[in-house]
Amino acid sequence: MATAHNPNAVKSVIILGGGSAGWMSAALLCRLFKQQLHITLVESADIGTIGVGEASIPPLTLFNQALGIDEAEFLRQTQGSIKLGIEFQGWGDKTSRYMHAFGAIGKDLGLIPFHQLWLNQTLNGKEAGTLWDYSFNVKAASAHKFAPMASIQGTPLSGLTHAYHFDAGLYGAFLKDYSIARGVTHIIGHLEKVNLHTPATGLACIDEAGNACAIDKQSQEQIQEQIQEQIQEPRIASISLKNGDTLSADFFIDCTGMQALLVEGALKAGFEDYSALLPCDRAIAVPCERSEPLLPYTQSIAFEAGWRWRIPLSHRTGNGVVYSSAHMSDDAAEALLMKSLDGKPLGEPKRIRFKTGRRTRQWVGNCVSIGLSSGFLEPLESTSIHLVQSALLRLVRFFPAGHDYQHSRALFNAESKQEFEEIRDFIVLHYVLNRRDEPFWHERAQIQLPQSLADRMALFAENGTLLRRTDELFSALAWQQVFLGQGLLPKASSALAANVPEGQIADYLNDIRRIQQQATAALPSHSDYLAALNAKGSR
Repeated sequence: MATAHNPNAVKSVIILGGGSAGWMSAALLCRLFKQQLHITLVESADIGTIGVGEASIPPLTLFNQALGIDEAEFLRQTQGSIKLGIEFQGWGDKTSRYMHAFGAIGKDLGLIPFHQLWLNQTLNGKEAGTLWDYSFNVKAASAHKFAPMASIQGTPLSGLTHAYHFDAGLYGAFLKDYSIARGVTHIIGHLEKVNLHTPATGLACIDEAGNACAIDKQSQEQIQEQIQEQIQEPRIASISLKNGDTLSADFFIDCTGMQALLVEGALKAGFEDYSALLPCDRAIAVPCERSEPLLPYTQSIAFEAGWRWRIPLSHRTGNGVVYSSAHMSDDAAEALLMKSLDGKPLGEPKRIRFKTGRRTRQWVGNCVSIGLSSGFLEPLESTSIHLVQSALLRLVRFFPAGHDYQHSRALFNAESKQEFEEIRDFIVLHYVLNRRDEPFWHERAQIQLPQSLADRMALFAENGTLLRRTDELFSALAWQQVFLGQGLLPKASSALAANVPEGQIADYLNDIRRIQQQATAALPSHSDYLAALNAKGSR
């Protein structure tokens, strides 16, 4: 942050790339650093974004709150809808179905986790239903209902926890207006070369294709002004655009998507490949007309060589398939997708190639990668937008106070690595626990697991205990739902649950189900909730 007492402070930031990642970066930095930073976002009019729709997870509600964005306005501007969880079809065997629901399930009894009470009854042959019979989110989602509710009135039970479905392009445009209104400079331009300063060779130049190039005199002068001390990693001094402009800054954010033009193209961050664990390498996306009822949840439906998504927005439905090109051709995958649509297509299918993995270093020199430039994990658990958000919050926490920030950079990279690996393991879990009979799924069930995931599975199988760090993204409830939803039932329940009288547990479970069912009956439909919200905005 720039202050009168710190002449070496970071005073300027260039964000290369727009879309959700670029404009989320601009919006948060201008919100938190106000007049202390000069922020410029450069995007090319020739490069489109990948997304045709987004499904988020609950932390995005907090991100929008941090920006001071009203939820109703956000939903109106992005044609958004409510998301209470993700329904998984065919991920155990071909007929299986369960939901990874947000929010609480039941309520812990003192020090005894709720799922242990349910597990005690189930393993002892008592009627206890499924774990999801105690999820208010699942009850509301199944009835296609929603209303904001922090708790069930007159009870200690939690209310509904929600996230959103929204149009990613509209979200980017919304944050663009937000950012420009708060002083962010917006430039349309195409990157031609990146001008570096390295400790060993001094001035250097890397063009868009990653090749060395000549440095013109103007660029040399601007670069020299940026260099104030000896540095240990290459740093970006400026970027040159094809229109002849050269832009310099103290700090850079790479939001150029999978091309990673700055952090990889110029700074050679390196890439850790996750393909052995997550071999899907293709996606096809297409929107279609909205259909009724308007479901307040995402759907993930397994098929012979991957899975397809269905994301219901208020004005259309986002659809897509993620698959392994080693097990299905692009044409066959597209035919499967188009046959699955429940409305008229609203565009041509968009084919996308990708490789799962992450940048070995997501912060190199004075450049941080945000969004797809930092890596890619298939969107099975709707983590793409969250990884943008979490990286930005981490950057804010470690934002340089001056030119000496190597320890902050190292910790940022360590935390980023850990987050990617934890999300990777959670996604891999869905594949490993399948009981399908196609070659693709057989291979997934037989892979060599990361030790971190093997340990989690073994502990849960033993007595239903969850092994996780307190700051992980996915809660114990999230892991429980995938374990149980795909058939991993523990051999025993906690010894603590055995101390509760059997009749008391049964009464406790029945009371929770009854209260949640009554609360669900009183909710408006999801469609009616959104219609009322949009009607208020038009007044």
